[in-house]
Amino acid sequence: MSRLLALCLLSLAAGGTMAAPPSLKDLTPAVQTRIDRLAERQPLDSLTQKKMNVAGDISLWALGHLALAPEDELEHAADMKKQILKREKTIPTPPAAERVFRKLLDNLPPHLKPDAFEYTLIVLDQPKPNVFTVGGGVVYVSRPLLDALLTDKKRGEAALAFVLGNQLGHIGMQHCRRGWQSFELEEEIKKGIDMHVPLPRLREALQTGVEAAGDHIRFLYTRQQMYTADLFAWQLCRNSGIALDDALDGLRWLVLIDHPRILTDEAYRPDRETPKLESRTSPPALLRLERLLMERDGQSEDADKYGLFLWDSRRDSFARCGRQSLAAGDRAIIFVHGFRGSMKTFHDYLLAFADKDGLRDRKLVVFRYPNNSSLSRCGLLLYHEMRRVVAAPEKAVFVCHSAGGLVFRYYAEVKKGPFDRAILLATPNEGTSLTSLKYLADLSAFAEELKMGGAGALARMMPEGDGEVIYDVHEDSLFLRYLGHNADLAKRYHVFSGECLTRLQVLGLRAAILATKKVMKNRLLPRIDSPVVRRQALRRVDQLHLPREISRGDLVVSVQSALLKDAGHSTRTDLNHEQFKSDEQVIRDVMESILGK
Repeated sequence: MSRLLALCLLSLAAGGTMAAPPSLKDLTPAVQTRIDRLAERQPLDSLTQKKMNVAGDISLWALGHLALAPEDELEHAADMKKQILKREKTIPTPPAAERVFRKLLDNLPPHLKPDAFEYTLIVLDQPKPNVFTVGGGVVYVSRPLLDALLTDKKRGEAALAFVLGNQLGHIGMQHCRRGWQSFELEEEIKKGIDMHVPLPRLREALQTGVEAAGDHIRFLYTRQQMYTADLFAWQLCRNSGIALDDALDGLRWLVLIDHPRILTDEAYRPDRETPKLESRTSPPALLRLERLLMERDGQSEDADKYGLFLWDSRRDSFARCGRQSLAAGDRAIIFVHGFRGSMKTFHDYLLAFADKDGLRDRKLVVFRYPNNSSLSRCGLLLYHEMRRVVAAPEKAVFVCHSAGGLVFRYYAEVKKGPFDRAILLATPNEGTSLTSLKYLADLSAFAEELKMGGAGALARMMPEGDGEVIYDVHEDSLFLRYLGHNADLAKRYHVFSGECLTRLQVLGLRAAILATKKVMKNRLLPRIDSPVVRRQALRRVDQLHLPREISRGDLVVSVQSALLKDAGHSTRTDLNHEQFKSDEQVIRDVMESILGK
C-alpha cells in the first residue's frame, strides 16, 4: 500500500512546484478581470461521450453499472490514512478551515454522504500547496494552500470552500470508489485473472483509473469527472450560502499557479495552440474556470443553437427570435422540452394550437436548451432569453415536459421570472431514479423473464449518455434542494401525472424481477471471472426492486413526484412518459387549461 501514497500528489495545479505560491491577496480586481478574460477566450473541448454497447457482455455490463460498496472504499481509504499519517507530519486544522468544511458537510444531501464515512479534514505540513482525497470522507490539504487562501480575511474562506467542495465532489460522485475499483481489478489481472475484456474496453468502462508514477500511484480522473467535481463544488457553495464569485477565486488562484506571469504582464497570453485533448488529461485551470463562468452567466456553448425559437405554422419551421421580437400583445406560449428533447418534442401541440380558436393567433415559441448542462444554467438561460425576446413576459404561458418543468421552475421561482400560468407534464418535482431505471432497463437485456410490457417501453425511454441533468433530477439533489418550493406560484401551475401500468402488470413485473434475480445469480454472475466484479454484481442484484416510477408512475416519473404540492390544478392519466408528447386528450386538456375553461 505504500506505493499508493502518491495519491497525495494529486495536486490542484500542475505547476505546484512553486516554493512560494501566490497569495489570494495577489488576486486583485484587475487581475481577476484579466484572468476571466483569458478564460473566456479558451477553446472549449468537445469530447464525444462514448456509449458502451453492453448487450451480451456480462462483464462490461457489470462494470458499466457497478462500483465498490462504501464500506470497500472506506477500507481502502483507512489503510491509506494510516500510511499517510505514518509518513507525513500533520498540524492542527485551523478553525476557519474546519468551519468551512463543516458548513459544506451540513449542506451535503444524505445520498451523497454515506453513513459509513467519517468526514475529516486533515492538514499536512508539506512544503507545497496541495489538496486531495482517497475517499472514505477524508480530505487532505497542505499548510501552504491554507496559508495562501486564508490570509485573505474577506474571500479566503469562500475560495477554500470551492477547493474543498471539489474534493467532496469526487467522493460524492463515486469517482474515488471507481478509482479503488480500478486498482483492485488491476491487482486481479496481475494475478492472472482473465476478465475476457480487452484492456481498452476495460479502461473505458471503469472511467476512473490508476497510474503508476515511479514508486507512486495516482487516480486518473476523466476530464468529465473533473468538470463534474467543479460543478458539484459550485452548487455546494451556492447551497451553503457562500458568495459564489469569491468561491471562484479558488479556481482563479489555480490559474495564477499555472500562469504566474498574469500578475505582472498585462499583455500575457497563454499558448494559443489548442492542445490535443485526451479524456484522461487533467483540464487546465483556465478551461475549468471558463466552464464555471458560463454556468454563472447562464451561457450556452452555441448561442445560435439554443434559446427561444418562433414556429412558423405555414412553413412548419423555426427561426431564432430577435431582440424584443414578441410584442406585448402577442401573449406568447413557450414550450420547454425535457431531457433529450428537441424542437420536435411539441410538434403535435404546435399543429393543434395553430388550429384552435383562441390560440391560433398567439405566438408559439420553443425554448431549446443544451441537454448536457445543469438545470440551473438552463433556467438562467431561459431567464436571459425571456428578457431579450419577450416584451410582456407576464402574459406568457409555459408548457413544459419532464425536466423542462424544472427549467421553468428555476426561471420562475429562483430568478423570479414573470409568467401568466404554467402546465407541467410529467415533471419530476421530487426527482426521479433515472440511474436505477437505466440499470433495470439494461438488466432486461440479459434476462428474458423480464417481459411484462413495461421493460421494453422503459428501455426505449432511457437513452444512453451522461449530463449534469442526471444528477440534478436525482431525489434530494443539490439542485432540488436549492429550488425548494413556492406555494404561491404553485397555485398557477397545472400538473399532469401518469400511471401507465395496471395492478396486474405491476404484480407480473415484481414476479419477473424475482425470476431475473434468480437467473442472474445462477446463470450470469458465475460467468464473471473477477471476484471483485462478481461480489459487486451480487450485491446490486440483491438490492434490485421495482421502483415507484414503474409501479406507480409513467416509467420515468412517479405520480407522487409529478403531483406538486399546492398545485392549482392536477390531472391524472394512464400514460407513459413519452406519450405526454402526443396524446390527443392531453393536448386538448392543455389547450382548455390555457383558455381558462
